[in-house]
Amino acid sequence: MNERLRELVRQAKPSPNLIWEDSEIKRFAELVRQDEREACAALCEEKALYFQYDFIAPYDVADSCAEEIRRRTE
Repeated sequence: MNERLRELVRQAKPSPNLIWEDSEIKRFAELVRQDEREACAALCEEKALYFQYDFIAPYDVADSCAEEIRRRTE
């Protein structure tokens, strides 16, 4: 298990009990979704750097993509 995933488990499961409650599972799932959205947004921003000096639409599209991923709530 990678270090980031361990950290998400720690955040979702504060009690030492080995059996997860439904609310803890839901919290873990939400943390993973948030982490994935942030990773996707960061990737969009990284790709946008390739277009920043071309003054063409793909830069704007990539930047908008990052914003939309961060706003996503589902």
